[in-house]
Amino acid sequence: MSDLSPDSSFVWFNGDVQRVSDVRISPFDRGFLVGEGAFETLAAHDGQPFAFDRHFRRLERGCELLTIAVPDVDALRCGVIAVLEANDLTTGMARVRITVSGGAAPLGVHFESADPTVIIAASAVESPTAPAKLVSVPFTRNQRGAMVGVKTISYAENLVALEVAQNHGADDAILCDCNGHVSEGAVSNLFFVEEGVVVTPSLASGCLPGVTREIILELCAQLGIKASEEEVTNLRFLAADEVFMTSSIRGVQAVDEMDGRKLPTMSDGVTAKLADAYRALVL
Repeated sequence: MSDLSPDSSFVWFNGDVQRVSDVRISPFDRGFLVGEGAFETLAAHDGQPFAFDRHFRRLERGCELLTIAVPDVDALRCGVIAVLEANDLTTGMARVRITVSGGAAPLGVHFESADPTVIIAASAVESPTAPAKLVSVPFTRNQRGAMVGVKTISYAENLVALEVAQNHGADDAILCDCNGHVSEGAVSNLFFVEEGVVVTPSLASGCLPGVTREIILELCAQLGIKASEEEVTNLRFLAADEVFMTSSIRGVQAVDEMDGRKLPTMSDGVTAKLADAYRALVL
């Protein structure tokens, strides 16, 4: 179902599948008031979520840091399947979003024990096939921030960076850390190939520990491709000839332009090899 209108789509809300138009969230929900919450976006193929356990582990870490009760893993798994079925998303590719907020609590900037609000939603999606464009933006990723490594629902920083990039005709932004080293994209992890070695910014840069990023590093080991997580200067990254970005929805997407500089896309390059290997895992 590609047209998810409030009257036609269903979500999993606090344990039950409900029509979107019937869902009510408290005005005192801490996710709405102070952005206290974590989320995961994962792909489903023919009604089956991909890498669910990896996504749950990251969601679990985020909830624990935010002192939000961690939802039951089996209930969430069942909820994902139920939402896909309710929305007729059992063939093709779908985007699944699991959101967990701190729930309703008294006003004030403090932590209160509350039942979390849990929502699972899904919609049809297609993974992009054309190469992407990247552009540098005048914002930094704080590698020492309290929320480093958490996919928090306080996502405005990423969206502003993405909007600036899109206003410059790009698909994603290049975000550097406070030391000027490359960290990640606004909605992706970044990789480049240097003399046959796959390089990606280390987690010390403040980048999100992406699930697809993790899988790509594992695939490199399986395929005998040397890979390295390093501190990457902006100049080094922008000079690379083979660059790709990863996320759960895009998979492995080649980059053919950075800051206006054209890059070659090689059908027999390392990026193409990893894209094929990843595609074989998910399909």
